Amino acid sequence: MLGSAEASPGDALAAGVARRYAELMTPEGLKEIATYADLLGPWTRSLIPEAEDGTLGPPTALMRDARAAGLPVWPYTFRPENAFLPRALRRGDEPRARHDDGAIEEIRAYLALGIGGFFTDDPAIGRRAVDER
Repeated sequence: MLGSAEASPGDALAAGVARRYAELMTPEGLKEIATYADLLGPWTRSLIPEAEDGTLGPPTALMRDARAAGLPVWPYTFRPENAFLPRALRRGDEPRARHDDGAIEEIRAYLALGIGGFFTDDPAIGRRAVDER
C-alpha cells in the first residue's frame, strides 16, 4: 500500500531512512516494487487527484508507470462518507453523511482509468459500481 506522496513508509521511518512514497511512485521506484510485490495499492488521490474545483482532476502518470513496471493497480479505500469523497461528489456538509451515488461515481472514474480491482469499506457499493456501469 502506498500512502500519499508526502508521507513516509513505516519501514523507512523505523529504519531512520528519509524516504517518501513519492520516491516509490517514480518509474524507478515502481520497478523496485515490482521485484517484491504482485500489485500496487496506491491511495486513490495518487492516481486521480482532486482538482481545485472539487472534481476529480486529470489522472497522474502513476497508472501508466505502474503498468509499465508490470504492476496491476488496486487503489484504496473507497468510502461513501462525505469526508472521503471529492468535494463535487458530496451531498451536504456533514462529514459523516453517506452519499452512495457519489461513491459509485468515484469508483467508476477509477474503473474507467483501468484499475484491476479496488478496496472499499462498503462492498455493496463497490459491487453496484461494477455491475451498474
